[in-house]
Amino acid sequence: MAEAEGEEPDGGALRPEERLGAALRTAREQRGLSLRALAKRLFRAHSLGRVFCELRRFEDAIDCEERSLAIAREVGHRWGEARSLEVLGIALLQTQGVEAARGCWRQAFKIFTGLGAPQADDLRARLTGTLDAP
Repeated sequence: MAEAEGEEPDGGALRPEERLGAALRTAREQRGLSLRALAKRLFRAHSLGRVFCELRRFEDAIDCEERSLAIAREVGHRWGEARSLEVLGIALLQTQGVEAARGCWRQAFKIFTGLGAPQADDLRARLTGTLDAP
């Protein structure tokens, strides 16, 4: 029987960094890619996206988060996908408005909820309008 995503064979939940490691190993096995190269690409894009948001360079943040999102999806890293969607939503809020942001946040909320991640609570509040975007 297939294991649930984000769980170890014995049923224990994996921490985000363990999920990333498992996703990167899978991508490496499937595509022969270097774990180090994939991890660098994912972390660099997401980290830069967050920095660009802080600097209010939202178009640059969108570009970085879209790259981060593509890498996370490529390797099957659901937590990374949700984090990228969350930050992408923040940047889109500033450039395209609340509906574009909510689309990303809904996707991130669904993923975080499925993973049992506490970030789902903040996104729920943001989606219902009880928490402002940073």
